[in-house]
Amino acid sequence: MINLLSLNPDSFVELYEFYKFYWNTSNPGTNKWDDNTVIRICNFVKEDNSIPGLSFENNLYYALGIQGEGFDLIGQGAVPTPTITVSNVGGILTSWLRETRINDNYRLEGTYVKRRVTQKRFLDGESNAGDSIKELPFQVYVIEQLQEENYQTVKFKLTTPFDTDGITLPARIMSRSCPWIYHGGECGYPLEAQKYDINNKTTDDAAKDICAKTLKACETRFGQFKTLPFGGFPGLNTYS
Repeated sequence: MINLLSLNPDSFVELYEFYKFYWNTSNPGTNKWDDNTVIRICNFVKEDNSIPGLSFENNLYYALGIQGEGFDLIGQGAVPTPTITVSNVGGILTSWLRETRINDNYRLEGTYVKRRVTQKRFLDGESNAGDSIKELPFQVYVIEQLQEENYQTVKFKLTTPFDTDGITLPARIMSRSCPWIYHGGECGYPLEAQKYDINNKTTDDAAKDICAKTLKACETRFGQFKTLPFGGFPGLNTYS
């Protein structure tokens, strides 16, 4: 069981923010963290219990027993993989975890977790609440795994967003041709711009406006001396 703690004037306060991560199975390019749906949790209550938690920078952090272990503020050595254990008394987290199991567009793995460390005197309404610097540099992690869930606690394993363990770079197929969708987001060639056919000849026929996905085609459209959004790897050698 994780108990809530009371603050004294010099208490260090750990604040946690959970941002839902939505995974669009039909259009992965729209995957995003939802900044409008944030679960804010702390492990402390004010002495007078005037609010069900703490207020910091006009955000309310609900008092829900939470304990973090393995966080690294130094930034040296191996990539940290801390854990967070959260009280689940009354099944408070049950609905959140249930959504990750039944909603194909919402994944628990990848949920963005921000850890903030401040002191009691910097909380809203306290003596130093108006100071310009009120906290240590915040840390950003993502949930890698749900390690344990029972009626008392839920335990998450975290990792850093740039953890490259087991990842092959680049994380996509290498090809000499450009993989971007013509006129799409990565390509960015305007629909109203000069049209070219697949042989890079100018045309006024929208039906013939086709890109050959070669470096030459990209240079023709964007200009040889401008930054090209070419997504291929033209330096690859061809082997027979």
